[in-house]
Amino acid sequence: MEWSVANGFPAYTYSVQEKDAYKANAKLSAMSAANPDAPTDFIVDSSFPGTNAIITDVIPEMINSVAFGSSSVEEALAKVQAAADKITANY
Repeated sequence: MEWSVANGFPAYTYSVQEKDAYKANAKLSAMSAANPDAPTDFIVDSSFPGTNAIITDVIPEMINSVAFGSSSVEEALAKVQAAADKITANY
């Protein structure tokens, strides 16, 4: 919990997410509010060459820019959409 609160990165365990100090952080609470029963995987054509670039470059950039306060959600989504569009343009 201390690491999540100090770094602004959501915890993976529900026991941490249920602590008052964690819930008091508005960004952590919002990022952890997803439905735990929702699927977290995705299906992609195995011939798509951009999967790793999206997983390693696009998604972390989106999360980090919002979690560390440098962008609004709307700004982050617009930026990463442009990055994802470049990756998928040749597919």
